[in-house]
Amino acid sequence: MPNVTTTKEDQYTYVQYQLPDEELMIIGYLPLININTAHHMLTFACTIPSFLNRSFWFDHFPCIGKQMIIHAWALNGSSLILPKDVGFPVGRNTPYKFIVINLHYLSIVKNDNSGNQLLLTQKPRQYHAGLILIGTHNIYLQPKTHTIRTNFSCRYYGSSISIFATHFHTHRWGRVNSLYRIRDKSILQIAKGNPQWPQSFYTLSLPIKIQHDDYLIGQCVYDNNDNYAVHIGPTHNDEMCNIYAMYSYKPIKTSKRNQIRMNTCWGNSASHLTYLLPEDSIIAPTTSYDITETNHNGTERISMNERKTYLLLIINISIFFKMIYE
Repeated sequence: MPNVTTTKEDQYTYVQYQLPDEELMIIGYLPLININTAHHMLTFACTIPSFLNRSFWFDHFPCIGKQMIIHAWALNGSSLILPKDVGFPVGRNTPYKFIVINLHYLSIVKNDNSGNQLLLTQKPRQYHAGLILIGTHNIYLQPKTHTIRTNFSCRYYGSSISIFATHFHTHRWGRVNSLYRIRDKSILQIAKGNPQWPQSFYTLSLPIKIQHDDYLIGQCVYDNNDNYAVHIGPTHNDEMCNIYAMYSYKPIKTSKRNQIRMNTCWGNSASHLTYLLPEDSIIAPTTSYDITETNHNGTERISMNERKTYLLLIINISIFFKMIYE
């Protein structure tokens, strides 16, 4: 952020960056932020930012027109390097000409420069990346109540994708989040995590394929030890149930109809299937995920020589941000 000073608690701040007119792939994220400053940070790829004539703005929306969440961070989450053969396409020949970063500040800050460094390459990747936001707004936590379940579900429609990483987000009342795939009434766990861990994208040991007419279901489970009820809302005193599932797909030159991919799975439209949720879905894991450096096929991701090249691009981008905002 360009020396941001906020005026109230729970203020949402946005900063924009126009991408070069080149074909680029985003292949990693290195957050420059800590939990004492911000509640969470979202990074968007946009066609047009909400304000073209402003470098940053408060309490509005990130984009006008087409947009895609491409990264999420909270609770001192770590950096993320995508699999070696996967990247988010941005820039020339894509709808995405701008990057907008949204920071939710916990308290009033002065001259803050938190942000997110993006790792980019000009080298094409075999697979493109996308992200689907999964969850529900149906949250009401009664006082002094434990094991409060909020289910979500939807039918997936579109071309096949492979989920390779997940990020779970609740606030302080969350105990465990889980996500499953249902195909022919057979349930498969995609991921389960404790939202009180650092909220990073945790890579799966193997990608999970989602195809047309599969169902995505899951739940957020909460414990409310307070003397007051908690509702869904945008502040850190409210709650949320968000799962960000990062996926890959192989781009093909075919009709647009065959390249439709969902970007949200929200609510509980397939509630008739939530009875399939396993009994242990309310139990938080005792250990965190292994954040393995594996590519789409399970082998090592980036060599040191390649990494030096990519890091040089990061340094140049960081300097460019400073040239714009300082």
